[in-house]
This record gives sequence, C-alpha cells and structure tokens, in this order.
Amino acid sequence: MKKILLVTIISLMINACSTTRDEGKTPRTQVGQLNGCMLNAVYDMKNEETLFFNNKWTVASQILNSCKRKLHLTSRDINETQSMSIIISVIDSLK
Repeated sequence: MKKILLVTIISLMINACSTTRDEGKTPRTQVGQLNGCMLNAVYDMKNEETLFFNNKWTVASQILNSCKRKLHLTSRDINETQSMSIIISVIDSLK
C-alpha cells in the first residue's frame, strides 16, 4: 500500500512539474514550480541528514514557506493543504 501511495504521489508531482514545451518558451506553472521546489528541498534535507531532526509537520511547514518565498507566491496562489500533504507524503516515503 505504501509503495502504491508513493508511486501515485511521485506520478502526480511529475505530471504537475512537466509542461508542454514549445521550444522552451512555455513557462512551468506555479504549481509545477512549487512541487519541484518542495521535492528538491525534501531530498536536499535527506542528503544533508537533517530531514528527520524535527517533527515532520514542522519540516513541511518550513519547506513550504521557503518555497513560497523563493517563488514569490502567496497563500492565495496555491492550495497550502495540498502542498503540505504532498510534502508529508514524500517525507513518510523516505523513512
């Protein structure tokens, strides 16, 4: 069950991150950029061995806030509940 959930989440993130590119002229969507940023942040923390220092909800909130700042997004631009769920699912899959 956990593997199916992980595959589903990764598939959703890949689909959200991918775009139909017209010679590199079509920009990625805000959601795609956010998902890519969040995924990179989780894997960076895992590689630095800092992912599991704090409560997963605290880490997810820090990642989301960091990515929102980097991408100049506000809470109105994204679905924060969905973004937090994605981060938590990825963190859980890496345990």
